[in-house]
Amino acid sequence: MTTMCKFPNVKMLVGLLIGCSLFQFSIANAQPTKGLTREEAKILEEVVNNTVREYGVIESASSVEIRSPIAGTIIYLVNDGSRVSKGDRIIALDSSVIKEEADLQKIKLAATKTERLAAENDLRRCELALSNGITLGEKKVQFAKMKLDLFQGEGGEHQTLSENHREKIRVAEKQVAFYTDAIAYTQKNLQSGAGDTSSVKKFELELFATLAEVKSLRRTEALLEQKQMVRIAELELLTSEQKSEVAMAVIELQSELELSKKKLQAAELAVEGDQAKLAALVKKIASTVLVAPQDGVVVFPTNPARRSRSAIMEIGVAVGQRQPILKIADIENFQVAVNVHETMIRRIQIGQTASVRLDASPGRILQGKVLRINNTPEIPVFSQESVKEYKVMISVPNPQQELKIGLTAMVEIKAPRKTPGGGR
Repeated sequence: MTTMCKFPNVKMLVGLLIGCSLFQFSIANAQPTKGLTREEAKILEEVVNNTVREYGVIESASSVEIRSPIAGTIIYLVNDGSRVSKGDRIIALDSSVIKEEADLQKIKLAATKTERLAAENDLRRCELALSNGITLGEKKVQFAKMKLDLFQGEGGEHQTLSENHREKIRVAEKQVAFYTDAIAYTQKNLQSGAGDTSSVKKFELELFATLAEVKSLRRTEALLEQKQMVRIAELELLTSEQKSEVAMAVIELQSELELSKKKLQAAELAVEGDQAKLAALVKKIASTVLVAPQDGVVVFPTNPARRSRSAIMEIGVAVGQRQPILKIADIENFQVAVNVHETMIRRIQIGQTASVRLDASPGRILQGKVLRINNTPEIPVFSQESVKEYKVMISVPNPQQELKIGLTAMVEIKAPRKTPGGGR
């Protein structure tokens, strides 16, 4: 049977148990109970044998446990037993420390945003430098090619100087031919007695000077050709150097650009990280104010040390993360839990009707149904107890919301005895 310490009136229960035992004993010996006929006694015996009676406590059939989202101190708490509507503020935790963290995080975020802006500007600078460097380099190479083309191209300096020099050589060679012919002509006139020896010497002197000039021009032509080849090599080298310089500058600028891109990516990641941290802190601050998730009654947790509900939760109490603070109990759907002895549990079935009598209203009977039967026995109150009891949950209607959580109730379940063969 249910442990005596669980009943609100132990003397009444003991008397009831003794009376039932004596009654059953008298029936078994065919002795009519005082004041009852044999038929009435049989009917009473059948009622007693086919009914399971246990005491329990009214509780909400549906409740939501509210746990602390963070470790903190309670600065606002709704009163135990208060009726609340969905969305009402029920708990507030001290968020001053989190707000300080959020303020510091805002400063850090501003700094990382400044770093990101600097990285963006540096990236734009590198992109502009690369673009200008390529443009300038291309112009330098183009200029070097133009100088080379101007020197060795068609109609260029090299060709002009060479042609001018060759023209001088041709003029000098014509002068050599002229003076040679003049000498021959003068000498022929001398043989005929018409010439002048001084003219011959004059032409010979001019011829000698012109021949010397031709030799000089030819030597200068060879030297000029060598100098022109050197100049062409210099200009080609300058062009190659400009190309190499441009290529190196582009590589360096591209490397700087890639480094700048990586710095910008790192700065953006830092900003995203700091934004996420700030958002988490803001969310954490918002979570310090808890609202009711449903309509119902506030129920504070039980203090195990005193085995009773007590206001262990109050303003100023420090709570840990995920620590239960209170429950919001549904007041439209109630139930009562009773413990049934192992010898009678097999007589209980889900869906069976049950009568619920409240100690607060002895004359009133509420009709309920068996909702659930636990498959495992309850843990004994005292470790030495060997009696096994199973929890049975019975629904209790509360259409006018007049029941209260914690009321003591006696449950009667119509549960006929089962025969060994499985019959009633």
